Amino acid sequence: MTERLIKSQLVELQVIANQAVAGANIAFLDQPQLRTQQGKMVYLHSIECYSAAAVPVSPLSALPVAAGTDLQNAFLTLVTVGRRDILNFPLIALNRIFDPGAVVPHVRDLQLLNYLSEVSWAESYVSLAAAGTATAFTYLFNIGYTTELASPPYPGTQPFPI
Repeated sequence: MTERLIKSQLVELQVIANQAVAGANIAFLDQPQLRTQQGKMVYLHSIECYSAAAVPVSPLSALPVAAGTDLQNAFLTLVTVGRRDILNFPLIALNRIFDPGAVVPHVRDLQLLNYLSEVSWAESYVSLAAAGTATAFTYLFNIGYTTELASPPYPGTQPFPI
C-alpha cells in the first residue's frame, strides 16, 4: 500500500567507532521538527531505514550509512508519552531497497505507523543484538509525517493540516 506523504524528514542515528557492541542501546538525538509542541501536533505516518546499498553516505553528516548486515542486527524502540509503543522492531524490516549483490532481505511496502504521535526521540533508541562495524557509521531513517493544530480553531470544527 502506498500513501501520499505530506512531509518527510531524514533522521540519522550516529554510531561512533567501537560503540556498536552487542547489547548496546544507542539513543536518538532530539528531533524538534518531529516533536509535538504547544499548538502543533505531529503525526508519524511511515518510517523506512536505508542501507549503504541505497545511500552510501549520509547527506546529514557525511558518515557512511549502515551496511545491510548492520540492519539485520539492530532493533528500533520508539517511546511515546512514557510508553514503548514500538519495541524491538527489526530495522531490516524497514529496508525497502533490493540489493542484488547481497543476501540481505528487504520489504516492498512502506512501514505505516498509523498516525503515531508524541514520540519522545530523546528516549527512543536502536538496540544491537550483535557487534557491528568497528568504524563510525550512521543509521539513516526517512520519516513521513503530517502536522495539525493541537486543537480546533473554532468550536465544532476539525483540526486541519498545516
